[in-house]
Amino acid sequence: MKETTEILNENRVFINEILGIFKKVFETKMEWSAFEAFWEEEKRNGNPYAKAIVSYDLSERKCIVLIDHRYIELDVSMPLSKNIEKYFSKRKKALDKSDKTKAALENIVDKLIPKKAIVPAQKRELYWFEKFHFFISTENELVIGGKNAQQNEIIVKKHLEPTDLYFHCDIHGASSIACKGRSEVTIEEASYMALCMSKCWDEGVIKPVFYVEPDQVSKSAPSGEYITKGSFMIKGKRNIMNPYRLEYGIGLLFKLEGSQNILEFSSNPADDAKILYGLPVSAPWICVKNYKYKIRLCPASEKKSKLCQDIKTSFESLSEGTLEEKYVKSIGLDEYMNVVPGKSKIAKLLK
Repeated sequence: MKETTEILNENRVFINEILGIFKKVFETKMEWSAFEAFWEEEKRNGNPYAKAIVSYDLSERKCIVLIDHRYIELDVSMPLSKNIEKYFSKRKKALDKSDKTKAALENIVDKLIPKKAIVPAQKRELYWFEKFHFFISTENELVIGGKNAQQNEIIVKKHLEPTDLYFHCDIHGASSIACKGRSEVTIEEASYMALCMSKCWDEGVIKPVFYVEPDQVSKSAPSGEYITKGSFMIKGKRNIMNPYRLEYGIGLLFKLEGSQNILEFSSNPADDAKILYGLPVSAPWICVKNYKYKIRLCPASEKKSKLCQDIKTSFESLSEGTLEEKYVKSIGLDEYMNVVPGKSKIAKLLK
């Protein structure tokens, strides 16, 4: 049997192309969900490099490739020469161990191949609103918010419609929220999004939230003043809301066969439901708390990649033996990374 270092040496050109793909992802700061879609599309198109990538973890900068019938883990942050040196060093140490130790190491390597290599990542089209903060309210109405100043501009200029409501927390740099519903329940839920998707979350403070009609939002500054990118002037009376808890939630929604509306999902599929895929969402806890799959979050400074992995593991464990199991396990880590708010931790469920 060929050694890993030998396989890597014989396939230098091919593997360098794969490493080059990941290098481009990090250099261009490509969204992970976008890369996931690109990878799946290229595999369907028969791209040999995409097909050779069995699985990957962008947060850890690792990938597993299948070359010459061998699964090989690569550190995509290092050049090929460094990966070869790493395996050569491992092999040298292994030669000094007993046959029993070698067998144990091979068993460990097998276990290190992530489940993603066995359970394929789900294939679905991304919704236009997934690039923003978003959630679907209890009344089945879409609420979106900007993740940065540029997205605030896009939301107000492109997605804030006359029938919507505009929400904002009274603190500098807060997200601009477009609420596409006017029910009392949706208004309350949107106010929590405006509070939590602002500096209030990181600073641990509570501030008032206001909402106004779209025609009250303007980029026209008074004479002699300047409005920065992502900021707006508010004309007229503001409707004040006072959300009183810094809490958010992560949950799973399921798209069912036969659903016609883009916002039609189920948070607790029936036993005879035909599921197409699962969708991770972050939303105000008052919206998520009745989901079958939900986790409550509060402000903290836990590493985001670890938090997302803990959430993923928790949901997968909960799904064992259920109708949703294979759909929950096919949700990639990057999908959680896209929706989990920064500087958070898992909090206790409130009764």
